Amino acid sequence: MAAPHTIPSKLNQSATVTAGAGNYLYITAVLAATTLDVDSQGGVAAGPISIESPIRCQTFTVSVGATTGVVAYYEMSH
Repeated sequence: MAAPHTIPSKLNQSATVTAGAGNYLYITAVLAATTLDVDSQGGVAAGPISIESPIRCQTFTVSVGATTGVVAYYEMSH
């Protein structure tokens, strides 16, 4: 049986993460309760939650109280 293709996620190392030029971030999980602001659209309470269809964005910010290791994501070119 063929194994599904997987892309390993990273954990955020700072409160704000921004994609490199020509790339997008794909959020796959929020590991603890936090406020998540995606592409400066306004913060929403989120987590913990696994996201089956990743959220694509250019940048995200988590609340100050939980700055690192809260969001699992990967970065790819579009």
